[in-house]
Amino acid sequence: MEKTFQCWVPVLDGRPLINAVGVNKTESHVNMDLIELSDEEVNRTKVVQAELKVNLDAEDSGHSITLSSTVCPGCAKTLKHRTRTCPDCDYEFPDLGYIPTIGELSKRDAGKEFHGVSPAFIKAVIQAEKSSADLT
Repeated sequence: MEKTFQCWVPVLDGRPLINAVGVNKTESHVNMDLIELSDEEVNRTKVVQAELKVNLDAEDSGHSITLSSTVCPGCAKTLKHRTRTCPDCDYEFPDLGYIPTIGELSKRDAGKEFHGVSPAFIKAVIQAEKSSADLT
């Protein structure tokens, strides 16, 4: 089952900054501050309205994403086990030595500790899990 959400996405040089997606323009701008763009990059960024489609069915893993799942904040790939870097996009969480679970990420304070992870990303994943749990 697929569900669609309205959101705002900053776009830099034609690339969406998925770690700064927000439910409104203001949240998207706040989330952009967390990904450490240069002033020049911020000036080249446009925030546009978009639709976020979430597939509530399990992907190839045969199970839903839960708070104990590890999902790469850089590319949103579900990782089968904890790892220092994502094998697809090389994202890393240097202060922990591994990419944390969704539950671990949701308990961290906002700010530079997120290493480019938008709080909106975490909220979206948690909301998707809650929505899929309501369907079963």
